[in-house]
Amino acid sequence: MQILIGNPVTGAILFWWMKGSDQDGPADEINKGWKLLQQQYSSCFPDILHNINHSQWRRGESFINLATLFPDQVRPLLENAVRCRQNLTSLFPYGGSADAGVLQTSISTLGAIGTENSIEELNNLAEDPRFGRDTIRAIQAIRSRPYPGKEKHQI
Repeated sequence: MQILIGNPVTGAILFWWMKGSDQDGPADEINKGWKLLQQQYSSCFPDILHNINHSQWRRGESFINLATLFPDQVRPLLENAVRCRQNLTSLFPYGGSADAGVLQTSISTLGAIGTENSIEELNNLAEDPRFGRDTIRAIQAIRSRPYPGKEKHQI
């Protein structure tokens, strides 16, 4: 499981999620995992997410999508990835900042789960020749859907 998922912490999060949330134990372990990811592995998380998204890993009939399962935990990690895009790391020699697909995954995922804070981070990429078009699409996607706190930011 570690090889497929790319990081033992991410693997533990998914293990406890699959085990079920009908008890307090799995929820506590999941929260510990996200805290560890944020504190120690935030620069490699976008690469992990990119690889999970492309692995077509399934649970039953549906693909596992960390951003859909844990949007509040994934969002700040991806906002940080956009902000620190030159310093993304990887478990592989070709990932992280060296792989444009990693940042692309971060941008498109923020388009799906982002909020006003995400738009602020994405604005810095809007005129980038490589990522600008996709960044603008992500910003438009965020603005076109409801999200918690959106009403406060509308004029």
